[in-house]
Amino acid sequence: MRSVFRYLVFGVVTVTVLVHAISSYAISVAFPQIASSFGASIVLSGWVLTVFQMAMIVSIPMAGKASDALGRKRTFMFFVLVFTVGSFLCAIAPNIYWLIVFRAIQGAGAGGFVTSATGIVADAFPEKRQRYIGFLVTVITAGMVLGPNIGGWLTQSFGWKSIFWLATPWGIGALIASAVLLKPDRPVKTAAFDIKGAGLFACALVALMAGLTTLGGDATKTSWSLAGVALALGIALVFVFLRHERSASSPMIEMELLRGKYFAAANMFNLLYGVSLASIFSFLPLYAVSVYGASTLESGLIVTPNAAGMMGASIVTSFMLVRWGYRWPMVVGAVITILAAVLLALELNGVVVLGVTLSGVGTMIAVVALSGLGHGLIVPAANNACIELLPDRVSTISGLRMTIRIVGQVLGIAIATIVLDNARGLAHGFEIVFFGTAAVTLITIPFAFAMPRSPSGPAGL
Repeated sequence: MRSVFRYLVFGVVTVTVLVHAISSYAISVAFPQIASSFGASIVLSGWVLTVFQMAMIVSIPMAGKASDALGRKRTFMFFVLVFTVGSFLCAIAPNIYWLIVFRAIQGAGAGGFVTSATGIVADAFPEKRQRYIGFLVTVITAGMVLGPNIGGWLTQSFGWKSIFWLATPWGIGALIASAVLLKPDRPVKTAAFDIKGAGLFACALVALMAGLTTLGGDATKTSWSLAGVALALGIALVFVFLRHERSASSPMIEMELLRGKYFAAANMFNLLYGVSLASIFSFLPLYAVSVYGASTLESGLIVTPNAAGMMGASIVTSFMLVRWGYRWPMVVGAVITILAAVLLALELNGVVVLGVTLSGVGTMIAVVALSGLGHGLIVPAANNACIELLPDRVSTISGLRMTIRIVGQVLGIAIATIVLDNARGLAHGFEIVFFGTAAVTLITIPFAFAMPRSPSGPAGL
């Protein structure tokens, strides 16, 4: 009976995470329509993507602490509620600016319940933690498969706001199921939250993003000056944040998880991998529409091979982590991702595969599937590496890993939008973006070799 119950709990958690993933990845397909419906530039519309990630960055470590201190159920349900409210508000947003604000609310909720979901799964399956955390990643990957396709169909049939209308009732259903099935939390512990640290971190990120955004479009001497001031302020706030964290009684990010060979290597790997992941996946629909002339629905279908390849490789890697260890899946996955990024940059046409001549779109689909295989090898290994160093802090460590990876995604999206907005055409801009992605992914490989070799932790080096 206990076994059945924990599988029901796993089902509730995974379905909730799946809805978040579908909603998140559907937006990438709707991105061109959002920009055109509000008459906004690529750089300004890019905030619809980045602000969601930025809000997740702030909420993830806070949710990790809340989950460990206040209880999994309370934390999970609170952030599901925030996500649901944010989804509803996005659906009724009257302009691009309010949509950006409401996406921040939605992102804060998503980051919170995904983090606490990891803790719930780890508690339910302590003896097979690596496998089921890997499955949770695979569920997110399933959202990557379904999201673009559902988003493409909804956007083309009912408009982009229907994506948010879809997420709202699912969120309500998740709240009801969580209230019934998740076991009650223990009495609330005394918990301190680093509100000042979270504020400094958020302000630093917003300042850095504002500085980068100002460089988009027709940059003038004034805009360059404003960008310089914003970037300098952002960097200064980062140092203030780090200084505060060293002395805070309950820091937002614990410094011990930033220092040391294994943690430092994992942090750098996840940061750079986040840049790589965002550069490829976030803009594939725009790439398909602008370079290959695909429709909105077709652009969603083109993304599917990436997510399908990632899901299949993630499942296999999750099962084989104990045997393969952490390093080689990350290294091999990085090499495959580099190859895919280079092939995307070359815009190949008329390639012959198994005797079949592929069109430009056909070649793109094959390369996108290859990219998915690379990501599927990387993610389960990168998510689990270093957890064994502090196994009693699963939510905190997972939250930090996700935070750092999303920081990389925010930077990747920001840099990509600037390149695309300033290039002499979207085709040329994507060439730069994809070659840059290959270069960034290459840099991750040395950090993979500096991380723990296997689930046995440091002793397995």
